[in-house]
Amino acid sequence: MSDVNNIPEGWVEAILGENLTEIAMGPFGSNLKVDMFTESGVPVIKGGNLLGNFIGGDFSFVSEEKADSLRKSVAYPNDLIITHRGTLGQVSLVPENKYKRYVASQSQIRLSVDTEKLHHRYLLYFFKSRLGQYEILKNASQVGVPAISTPTKSVKEIELTIPSNTNEQKAIAAILTAFDDKIENLQAQNKTLEKTAQTIFKEWFGKYQIGDELPEGWSFHSFYSIGDFINGSAFKSSDFSPNREGLPIVKIAELKNGITKSTAFTKKTVDSKYLINNYDILFSWSGSPKTSIDIFLWTENEAILNQHTFNVKIKDQSKKGWYYFLLKYYKPLFIQLAKMKQTTGLGHVTIANLKEYEFAHPPIFVLEETKVLFSSFYEKIASNQTQIQTLKNTRDTLLPKLMSGAIRVSDFKG
Repeated sequence: MSDVNNIPEGWVEAILGENLTEIAMGPFGSNLKVDMFTESGVPVIKGGNLLGNFIGGDFSFVSEEKADSLRKSVAYPNDLIITHRGTLGQVSLVPENKYKRYVASQSQIRLSVDTEKLHHRYLLYFFKSRLGQYEILKNASQVGVPAISTPTKSVKEIELTIPSNTNEQKAIAAILTAFDDKIENLQAQNKTLEKTAQTIFKEWFGKYQIGDELPEGWSFHSFYSIGDFINGSAFKSSDFSPNREGLPIVKIAELKNGITKSTAFTKKTVDSKYLINNYDILFSWSGSPKTSIDIFLWTENEAILNQHTFNVKIKDQSKKGWYYFLLKYYKPLFIQLAKMKQTTGLGHVTIANLKEYEFAHPPIFVLEETKVLFSSFYEKIASNQTQIQTLKNTRDTLLPKLMSGAIRVSDFKG
């Protein structure tokens, strides 16, 4: 380590703006209106497209001519996109794919790095670190719509300590990328497993609807009959532990993203019925119907379930996998039921709904013959989720140490 300001040997203090070739904000609203969108052309990057390390998802488009007129807002592969208004702190890279360029929206900043001084993936991970997030958000205002004051000036003035050799920057980014690639592969595998299981379930068990004449041995059962639907506990802000002591409280954010630094913890003693653990089936029954109504498989150890989500305690545990895919299969029905009770943007699936609505239940011998198959899908998905969380925890532990030089790339070599 260097003795100067405790900077690692071979590292230097830098000003971000001096390591960029260009920085620009997205166009003002008048320059990019909804009526300018086209069916194809140049994709427009919105907040919902900053999904992870790379932008993605569904895009709106503008014409090539419109993109030409918005030159400063046009982003190219390996540019960084940072949200400066709305959901602050989102950072993603522009990928190298079939689109040669993109247009950043008015709530974003586009950064092009000087590749002779700074590696784009290293900068991405800097901004994903706690220090990088602090640097982005330290000039943020929470009055009205959250926004960063003088965004381009604030970002250009960010101070950071970096390896002077870009090869070390690349090596640090490569280590962290290896974790993210493995996580992405496991997530993709789980999507395939879910899709395959749902296809089989639909073919074997989804062909009969209410009112249909059922084959011998089949019968209609209410959803409520499959187990106990235990709603989570209510919490007040005063119940939260300021030092993240106790158990995590699982809300919709945790159902989607797992336990994160934003998760609230509590030391409050609750009834044991509110505790959840690995392999529990959780049914989010309240919220925005399209984005919140869903069925989840929990794999992050003991926690406390928040209200608005059921812990579905299947009566016959040996058939848990089958019933998990049953609930998943009927997710569109639950979304529709929630929409029917939607007020002020929120919808609900009630216990009364679960008692009223029915599904075609096969004979017991059919369930016995198929339960092993669906249990195998269920257990593999759970195993992958557990691996994903382990990889995330390891990556998040390494991230600040690699980005500060506390652990050097050479430490990973024999």
